[in-house]
Amino acid sequence: MALRDVFGHIDAHLDESIATLSEFCKIPSISAEKRAQPEAAAFVRKVLGGLGIEGREFPTEGGPNVVFGEYRAGEGRPTLLFYNHYDVQPVDPLEEWKTNPFSPVIEGNKLFARGSGDTKGNLVAQVAAIRAFLAAGEPVPCNVKFVVEGEEEVGSPHFRSFVEANRGILKADGATIEGGEHSMHGVPKVEFGCKGTLYVELTARTAAVDQHSMWAPILPNAAWRLIQALDTMRDREGRILIPGWTKDAMRPTKEMHAYLRKAEFREKELLKAWGIKAPLVKKSGTALLEHAMFSPTCTICGFRSGYQGEGTKTVNPAVASAKVDFRVLPGMKTAKQLAILRGGERRVPPTAGGVAVVPRGLRHGLLQRDRRRPVGERARCELRGERVSRAERAHPDRGLPERCEVLRGVDGEVLALSEENFGDGHPAAGL
Repeated sequence: MALRDVFGHIDAHLDESIATLSEFCKIPSISAEKRAQPEAAAFVRKVLGGLGIEGREFPTEGGPNVVFGEYRAGEGRPTLLFYNHYDVQPVDPLEEWKTNPFSPVIEGNKLFARGSGDTKGNLVAQVAAIRAFLAAGEPVPCNVKFVVEGEEEVGSPHFRSFVEANRGILKADGATIEGGEHSMHGVPKVEFGCKGTLYVELTARTAAVDQHSMWAPILPNAAWRLIQALDTMRDREGRILIPGWTKDAMRPTKEMHAYLRKAEFREKELLKAWGIKAPLVKKSGTALLEHAMFSPTCTICGFRSGYQGEGTKTVNPAVASAKVDFRVLPGMKTAKQLAILRGGERRVPPTAGGVAVVPRGLRHGLLQRDRRRPVGERARCELRGERVSRAERAHPDRGLPERCEVLRGVDGEVLALSEENFGDGHPAAGL
């Protein structure tokens, strides 16, 4: 027996593996919407059970269960831990899909479905590999532990509680996480790390209610105010303009550059696949790859304001919200970056020119990206505000005047920037 027999078994049973993956991908386990998480966890146990591995579900503090299973190859052998997740990202905008994201289809030797590659496909492939070793009579080279959680796509806010409660069973000589790719030559890559994420929602409220657009010449517009704020945070080539943003960032070493220069990078193929004519910066090849790997980002992930339905509605919106993610480099701590982002903010409610900054959100040292809900509804719940006659008594630490609007949100305090912080009347960098 040889590895040739292992690969032969994988090829011979490819249809079975694809069928398993297709069934897995039919489960709409969108963690941002808290959908079908128990069903997905049960399917993971079923897949592991096919190898004779007992998949056990472990509770988390307030989140979905984590599935754990272990294959023992033998004493004295090293142990490898496979980390995966059974949750997937939202599918919006649905109209951009050519097929139903939860009805897997195969076109051109590719399977199209939400989660097929991130990371339901990873788990099915790993299980297929172990099954092939066993069927070929080859010894599995290491002990394998499977850890499959259900909230990776929202920042794993409850995963730490599982880790801290079960450190003993998680001991291993090494671990892998999804996300690895192949080089342009088809050679598997080993990646030594990734950027961190700070995810926030910025909300501008300029009035209590929407107005007819006939009044636009004399009234503020929340959408334009938020656009003005966002425009001060990044230039047209993607450079972040917030003062002090990269002060703590670790600079790439000569060794890092040397490794990266060994990786062939042909951006034209990627740009063609994405339908983009040219990159944001005037670089190519290795220089473009280095720029992508070693640069922080400021990305508008979503923007909502005013009327979004069919047809027309002449409205001057009172509220605008944007979801923004910042990819941070080694050395940049999300809590500190959040403080820099808020810059010169004061703990007062937003005026007609104010922009509220709400993290999504820093809990237990882990970043939680917010559950997906309509931004307009979220903004109304969090930033409608309520008139409080004795705000000073209720919030003595905030130094609020007796009569003001106190903003209360489901995530706790909502800190805001007032128009006083903007020298020219518009939000400035350092928001």
